[in-house]
Amino acid sequence: MEKIKFTGVLGQLFQGYYCIRGYASAKSLKKISTSKYYQRKQDDEHTENIRNFIKQGKNLMYPEIILGYRVEYNFSKKDAISGINPLSEITSGKKFKSNIHNISFKSKKITGAQYGEFVGCDTFARYITLEIGDFEAPFFSRIDGNHRLEAIDKNNQDYLVPFSIILFEANDKKSEVSIFHNINGKGKPLLTEKLLENICDTDIFSSQEVQGIDPIYHKVITLKKKLNNKSKEIISNIWTKEINTGILEILKFLEKNNLKKVDINKVVSKYSKDFEKNSKILFLSFLYFYTTQLEKIHSFISWAKNIHLYELKNGNANNVVDIFKKEQDSKKKTIFISTEFNNTECKERYKFIKEAIEEINNKYNLDVKIRPLKIDEHNLGESILITEEILEQIQTNGYLIADISTANPNVYHEIGFLMGVNKQNTGKYSGNFLLIKDKESEKPRFNISNIRYKSFDTNKEVKRIIKESLVEYYELEL
Repeated sequence: MEKIKFTGVLGQLFQGYYCIRGYASAKSLKKISTSKYYQRKQDDEHTENIRNFIKQGKNLMYPEIILGYRVEYNFSKKDAISGINPLSEITSGKKFKSNIHNISFKSKKITGAQYGEFVGCDTFARYITLEIGDFEAPFFSRIDGNHRLEAIDKNNQDYLVPFSIILFEANDKKSEVSIFHNINGKGKPLLTEKLLENICDTDIFSSQEVQGIDPIYHKVITLKKKLNNKSKEIISNIWTKEINTGILEILKFLEKNNLKKVDINKVVSKYSKDFEKNSKILFLSFLYFYTTQLEKIHSFISWAKNIHLYELKNGNANNVVDIFKKEQDSKKKTIFISTEFNNTECKERYKFIKEAIEEINNKYNLDVKIRPLKIDEHNLGESILITEEILEQIQTNGYLIADISTANPNVYHEIGFLMGVNKQNTGKYSGNFLLIKDKESEKPRFNISNIRYKSFDTNKEVKRIIKESLVEYYELEL
């Protein structure tokens, strides 16, 4: 391998660390250095974004790469020079070569008029040259610029980039970690909203120029133009007056979930009262369900209110959507059984219904739960009207089996309630319930006379009907 040669200026930072500054090949800096344990985990997406930015070749500004090097020397080796301080050898202008790493340093002081012109103040400074020969493993640590270096690969053109190399004593293992912390922890980051305002809220850039700076800025501007004043007001309130940041987060959410042709103005017009608590995750969740599962949106609103989701100002909307979906899926595997409480025949029929469900569970390895409407089986520990509990159970369970043989008014009431919920959520009255009736009993009453029901002669036939219906509802194979 050819020797790698760097030339720069060696100076002392605030009378503390010695630092070499200069320009070098980006590929060479990458080759001689490695990421250390204190660095954040490599983010492939971030690296790819930097790589694309470099390839784009517009408005390029490359901050300096900061490397660290602990000046090491093995005094126990043959021909080792005793009594020297390796770092002092370098800073005093003596030629120094490490007998551990294949690296040498040679410097000369900047003096006279040249010195004053170069540094502009009365301090230490030297021209310095580093030569690095063959090595098995990189011995420079990356303090800042790890992702920028990783973005340089063999398919890229090489670039001349600025660098700083901070020199440490051989046994100093703490300083580079402290400097990494100071660089990444002390600075106050520029807010996303200010960055977006600088590009999106000015007329100094053409549409093509904005696209060249970053396509996401162009998308923010485009979406913002489509929003009416009410939508802008809602988004601004939810994102605490940072409307550009809100639009950016909306765009990222839509792209992540592959949501296209989302009419935000319609969503705001129809559900703006539900955003009064200014919850970001609720707003994004509404966009999701309005676009993909409109029939679920009323159930989502009810669920969000029940668990006080409105109080959660920030969070991950995708996680909320996933939790709601899982809960809905769990509810689909619960069967609510509506029958007359004090009828002997109904009670006997219930046993066959229960057996049918248990056999389906065993055959298909399911965990379908049975929730009979018997208040004595559900000790809630509080006073509650039977009708209230019935309605709550119907609303929160996935499938209803109703025995209408005795024309019990409460059973009809429960069916009617579920039909109303279905109509509101899906536009259809039926789909998630089964009506069964003894052939000898009177015809159905009220507004369910046109709803399909299944008649039976015996309880064994009830069992068959239940099993066939569950196979169809859960899309199982016979």
